[in-house]
Amino acid sequence: MKFIGQYIQSFIARFRSDVYLEDISTGTIASGGNLGLDSNNKIVKATEASGDITGVSITTDSGGGSKAEDTSGSADFSILGSNGVGVTNSGATITAVAVPAEIDHDSLSNFLAAEHVDWAGASAGTIHSTNIPTLNQSTTGNAATATNLTASTSTAVGLGTIELGHADDTTIARSASGTVTIEGKEVMTKDKKLHVVHASFQDNINTSAHFIPFNSTFEAAAITSVNVPIIMPVAGKLLKIHMKASSNHDTSSNTVTFKLYDVDNDEIWSTANSNVLGTKVIDGTARTALMEADFTDLSTSGASGTNAFAAGDLIGVTMENSVNIATNTNYLITMVFELDFNSY
Repeated sequence: MKFIGQYIQSFIARFRSDVYLEDISTGTIASGGNLGLDSNNKIVKATEASGDITGVSITTDSGGGSKAEDTSGSADFSILGSNGVGVTNSGATITAVAVPAEIDHDSLSNFLAAEHVDWAGASAGTIHSTNIPTLNQSTTGNAATATNLTASTSTAVGLGTIELGHADDTTIARSASGTVTIEGKEVMTKDKKLHVVHASFQDNINTSAHFIPFNSTFEAAAITSVNVPIIMPVAGKLLKIHMKASSNHDTSSNTVTFKLYDVDNDEIWSTANSNVLGTKVIDGTARTALMEADFTDLSTSGASGTNAFAAGDLIGVTMENSVNIATNTNYLITMVFELDFNSY
């Protein structure tokens, strides 16, 4: 049977012998896979495809150079975990999970021993001083000082002030070298005994120096007068002279000069052996005011020398005006000394 041109067969066609196809185009089989052409373009039916996978390879973090590979037979591989990693499978699903109980944190990347300190243990670690906050207390003391409050007679204990009983009424403090105060009032010790000398006399004191009488009411011009000096049993200082006069001493800007004299204890009591230790100049005042000469400050105008004397010295004090008062005047004078009885 021979067809010329295109022939469309609407019914089932059966061929009892081989069928050959010529001029066959290459294409893709849409469905099925066992019908094809042999080398002579004859339609043939192939046996159902079957067989083994001939090669399997698995590449891991180890790289392709050491990949797991099997090229024959059954491809059997094992995927195993290690410390800290567990591997399970459910059917075709393989799951890798972390196992915390098996992880050694000391072997982890970036591990620092200082970040894992057991503070419950003794001498566990050291905290840097910059990481300690400022506490609401003094952190400058030390255990040795606290112990030495009762156990040591040689270690000094430094304190700012001491509060006895109540901070508002019994504060012991240091106001100067060797000086202790209670509520600002100086504590007198053996080297700081106050001694007060009173004197009174009547005279017309002019511009000549007169010794203030320590032993009577009659002033004198020389330290050799028996009414003038006193013997100081210990070393000390003249602190202040307080004077009240019955007449005005501020006339013509009058100033009053006081001088502290001594005769050393190993010298003859004479005018020639008398020395000026210190000088203090003050402004004269009206008779209503009290005049004070502070010998603890000899840095003021006209002042000079020292207010200190030695044990056994004969002491005398003179006064003079810069202008003539020209009137008979009554003088009341109180002198305050500080005496050192430490070696007495």
